[in-house]
Amino acid sequence: MKLGTYEVAAEIGRGSAGAVFAARAVSGEKVAIKVLRNHEQAALARFERERRLLSALGEAEGFVPLLDTGTCAEGPFIVMPLLEGGDLRKRLERGPFPVEEAISLGLSLARALGRAHARRLVHRDLKPENILFTRDGR
Repeated sequence: MKLGTYEVAAEIGRGSAGAVFAARAVSGEKVAIKVLRNHEQAALARFERERRLLSALGEAEGFVPLLDTGTCAEGPFIVMPLLEGGDLRKRLERGPFPVEEAISLGLSLARALGRAHARRLVHRDLKPENILFTRDGR
């Protein structure tokens, strides 16, 4: 299956409004594509707001960077790097963090949220499943 110019490998998540797919860009880069499948006006407005926010907050601010956006037969989509280190929920299932690592993660999250708040942005869906790690644990 293709979404825009991206070759979809697998569905990796699904929520009430859409789905997330692992895919490959033409360059070979692994990406995650979030597709909005709820086309109600309120959902479209939230998705557009998410796209704008992602374009304003990147990796330097502690957020997953936006690589691309588009529209396909299924609906609008946003493209981000595929982070293969899992999420905080899965990491916590393996057991507690060592103290130093917990402090480091807490500081990183506080800094990222502080950068967003300085721009008058509030993350309205902060939960362990939305805290993602790179393969090397960043």
